[in-house]
Amino acid sequence: MKRIKGFFKGWNAFEVVFLCLILITPALLTIVFESSIVECLSTTLYLFWCLLGAKGKSYTHIIGIPAIFLYAYVAYNANYYGEVIITFFVLLPLIIVSLYAWLKNKTSDAHVVVAKPNTKEMIIVACSQIAMGVGYYFLLRAFNTDFLLVSTISIMTSVFATYLIMRRNQFSFPAYIINDIVLIILWGYLCFGGAWEYIPILLMPVMLLINDVYGTINWARLRKQQGRSNKK
Repeated sequence: MKRIKGFFKGWNAFEVVFLCLILITPALLTIVFESSIVECLSTTLYLFWCLLGAKGKSYTHIIGIPAIFLYAYVAYNANYYGEVIITFFVLLPLIIVSLYAWLKNKTSDAHVVVAKPNTKEMIIVACSQIAMGVGYYFLLRAFNTDFLLVSTISIMTSVFATYLIMRRNQFSFPAYIINDIVLIILWGYLCFGGAWEYIPILLMPVMLLINDVYGTINWARLRKQQGRSNKK
């Protein structure tokens, strides 16, 4: 009981309510639309990982590693091979490095230290993804990936945002907002094409959009708060 109370110490009302929605909503949609347990667990774990990230908890990516494995499995079954490729060959390595970087740079209350944004670095990474977009497109086409163009944009935006999160950059959350919109289009196309069993997966980017707006606000607050502490 003490560990549970310690875990929730410092959580605000939004975070508690959002966590409750994460635990309840995917399960309800899974029952209504007769989705699989794997899809329900994938959505729940992924959203929990992202909520901890928005809070800035240093141990966040311990949850992220199993979350992306489950997501890759669901994406593979949906023939979204772009999501599978990006998960194993780009996101997984970045998340492992992020886990090390966040645990190494943490405050006494287990929050990650928000780094000062490097504008030049962000421009270089953004340009690299635009340039690599052509390569992503033809690679995905070779795998007969569904919804090819949107899948390509999903990779570009996801790599950019995940790189920034690895660098502890607060602008990773606005970048993730763009990726959330792309994912809503990607999974919405599948669901409203008749594959209603993927509704719990569509729920994920919708809730991530809310989470990442909160993350944008919270990380700006954390950086300001940490800046004041360093001046003392």
